[in-house]
Amino acid sequence: MEMGIPFTRRPSALRIDYKVHIPEGVSRVRATGSSRKDIPGKDNAEVYILLQRRWEDADGNIYAARVGTGRERYATSTDWIRNHDIKVLYGDISSHPDYKDYMGLIPEERSYYARNSKGKMVPVKEVKWDAPDAVPTHMLVMASSGCGVAFEGTPGMTLWVDNLRLVY
Repeated sequence: MEMGIPFTRRPSALRIDYKVHIPEGVSRVRATGSSRKDIPGKDNAEVYILLQRRWEDADGNIYAARVGTGRERYATSTDWIRNHDIKVLYGDISSHPDYKDYMGLIPEERSYYARNSKGKMVPVKEVKWDAPDAVPTHMLVMASSGCGVAFEGTPGMTLWVDNLRLVY
């Protein structure tokens, strides 16, 4: 799946309406189609906005520097929360008081993909934090009822998201 759209602005937040349902007493599972196994730990729903500055080398590899980060995880059920702002933090946020480990750079083994100038889908290698005043070239926005890897999750866990908009 191709991730990221061309985008060159610098919003202060992603504003959403959302609701989370996390079923009581249900385990996380790994279900590959041929097997199903309970796995330890708790799943969370999440919503994020990532701003990147991307470039391509002569061989068609795509690299990115993280310009802006807004990312939240939700661990409890809620009724509808209206006009909730996910603040976008700029530059290297790894020392920011609001930083959580899941807000870091995307590890190479979990890279998202994009189409390069040669028409080939390649991983986007996020290699560094960008300057706080950098201008992005791409935006990624995602909402997910789980934050694990493929084929792992909590059956019945649901995230509803409506009225996504950027705040300037």
